[in-house]
Amino acid sequence: MSIQALTSQSAFVDSLSVKSSTGTDAETTAASGTTDQGDTVSISEEAKVLSGALSAASTSSTNTASASDDSDDQTSEAEQTIEDLQERIEKLEQEIKEIEDDDKLSDDQKQVQTQNKQSELMQLQGQLLEAQSELTESSSSES
Repeated sequence: MSIQALTSQSAFVDSLSVKSSTGTDAETTAASGTTDQGDTVSISEEAKVLSGALSAASTSSTNTASASDDSDDQTSEAEQTIEDLQERIEKLEQEIKEIEDDDKLSDDQKQVQTQNKQSELMQLQGQLLEAQSELTESSSSES
């Protein structure tokens, strides 16, 4: 998935607003003075991880797209992005292993959860390859 696609998805995610309420519906209505009741949205863990990945991709896209006079800063930002992605990949690989070793889950549950994590892993690996490629391109242009 390209950075542009991830950025547009991130913009869509950022455009969503979720209302949070600490009181009852009656208290919320009374406090706001309105009778409008919005939709309640629950976000799964997978969606939260994907949103984080999209945000990171958007941030790295913005960082690499912005012109910087200091090429060392660009290199260190790219290297930091690569390190962050590598850490997230390692964590996700560990989560996959934990799912596979979990005796409390049925085989079907393991398969579904493992597939979800592997999908996230593939996205992160794609982002890592792209970040490494950008770093290589920026270091070869410095020479």
